[in-house]
Amino acid sequence: MIKFIKKYINTYSDWIIIIVFIIFVVFGLLRPGSLYFKISYPALSFIAGLLLYFLKPFRYISFILWIWVLNPCIRRVVDFQLEWDHLNTVILTPYLVLSPTLITFIHRLGYLSKKTLLAFIMIFISIGYGYILGVVNNGMFSASFELLTWILPVFFGIHIILQFKTYNHCKAIIQKTFIWIILVIGTYGLLQFIFLFDWDKYWMISSQMKAIGGAESFKVRVFSTLNSPNVFARVMLVGLLLLFNNRGAVAATSATFGYIAFLLSMVRSAWGGWMLGVSFAILRAKKRFKIHIFLVIIVVCILLMPFLFFTPINEQMSSRFQSISNIKDDISLKKRIHEYVVFLPQSLFNLKGQGFGGIGLLARINQSKYKYMRLHSEIIYLPYSLGFFAGLTYIIALFGLLSNTFQTSLAKKDQFTIINETIIVAIFSQAIFSRVLVSMPGLMLWMFLGLALARKKYFCLKVD
Repeated sequence: MIKFIKKYINTYSDWIIIIVFIIFVVFGLLRPGSLYFKISYPALSFIAGLLLYFLKPFRYISFILWIWVLNPCIRRVVDFQLEWDHLNTVILTPYLVLSPTLITFIHRLGYLSKKTLLAFIMIFISIGYGYILGVVNNGMFSASFELLTWILPVFFGIHIILQFKTYNHCKAIIQKTFIWIILVIGTYGLLQFIFLFDWDKYWMISSQMKAIGGAESFKVRVFSTLNSPNVFARVMLVGLLLLFNNRGAVAATSATFGYIAFLLSMVRSAWGGWMLGVSFAILRAKKRFKIHIFLVIIVVCILLMPFLFFTPINEQMSSRFQSISNIKDDISLKKRIHEYVVFLPQSLFNLKGQGFGGIGLLARINQSKYKYMRLHSEIIYLPYSLGFFAGLTYIIALFGLLSNTFQTSLAKKDQFTIINETIIVAIFSQAIFSRVLVSMPGLMLWMFLGLALARKKYFCLKVD
């Protein structure tokens, strides 16, 4: 009996950990006004992640994705129960869950090729420079937090690369996880547009995000469980492209709710990224897969029809699509153009850089002179924060890694390769309009870049 119990626990240890964790989170959120949850939730998330890292490595990857996707919503519920807190400790949870990937880096560093290792060393030197400069210019606290947003997604990418021996299992768990993530955040996003939950409304008002739409039903730009329409649209962009490599009823349902929520985010740059990604996939794919892509698009359009005839959705869609043709009155486009005209020359000729923590929320906390400044584009922000030389070092290293991923011979062997490369291209296309190297977008980029490099090592291992 004891042997049976041990075997049962060993077999289902991942589900035991996850179920216990879910029960804790649910009960914690059902207890209004619990200050302990703000501390215990990040701590338990870290413990759960650490246990999964050692016991069930593939489930750990899935757990990371779920935490990053759902944590902003959990934070909003906590703020709604207590009070608005821009330094809520819940925001540290995703980074704590990612931290065990440092163990992979330390213990398995020797498995990286010399070229790959050199590229990552260059990236770490650039990030380290930005951090030290940020501490000097902007203070330890703000620079340290931004350091987490830069460096931990990179460690996650390395963790994925070093799973190359189990590449097929790794890509399978990521695909399976994304099918359910798209279904959950897509459904929540649609409900958010129709009903706008109290905790979401409270957060919209408290955060004073003007670009997120009106804080009322049918007026909000959908951000689902994420913390902005832009971040949500980027996650959805990745997930919807990944769904082209999946079949079945669940995938079709996920696509339906995913696409309608994606449209309701009103993020035109992400829509363009999707079109670019699909075009790239069609160019790279063989005839059979090209037909599959066209059929999926046709089926999705048919499934979306009932939603698009719903008057509030139709009105929002019509208004947003009209803004694409009406460039003269496009306020968002004017802001982006102004950003490039004013700040791009400053960033490119800024040899030293400003360092981490000098812009945005953390800058306002530190009362930095740049506290009201916000840079959307990664093209501008990278040289602004790292300076010309460190920024150039980072870019050279990143493109060195990218040069190893796009291989036609492998694309013919592995259909997932096409989608993987498509996602990388789509994410990079967003650098013109938004940040793609840090936080959630950075996690997506480094995960799929890591998968591409793991795939290469896996095929080389098979050949050997």
